[in-house]
Amino acid sequence: MLTDASNANTSGKVMEEELKLFLNTNDISYKRAKTNGIDFIIETPKSTLFVDCKNQNSIGSAEEKLPHTVWKYWRKYGYKEVYIIRGSHIPSKTIYEHLEWYPFTTHIVTMDEFIAVLNNQPLHQGIYEYV
Repeated sequence: MLTDASNANTSGKVMEEELKLFLNTNDISYKRAKTNGIDFIIETPKSTLFVDCKNQNSIGSAEEKLPHTVWKYWRKYGYKEVYIIRGSHIPSKTIYEHLEWYPFTTHIVTMDEFIAVLNNQPLHQGIYEYV
């Protein structure tokens, strides 16, 4: 039987595979971190997108780790913005407020919203759209 953490990791891997399939099917160039790195660095004609999959589907402590995760990756990659692809759980307003303090922008989006961004059809309106 899987623990809650094991279920979350499995769920996150499924989300990563879904994004990987979309990228491969649409011939979009990307890199994957081998260890201790962001899930995807995607090269588009207009920019480089830094993307991490966090498929959290219920309330829990995982959302509290988001600010540290994006900060840690910012130190490693120096991005100006990062995309977090979320599951069905919408992080609390406190998490969004914490993320506003950073010198980069964090977009928390669904898979469909991120695919729309890749297709130059942004649906994501801003950090507080879900709150």
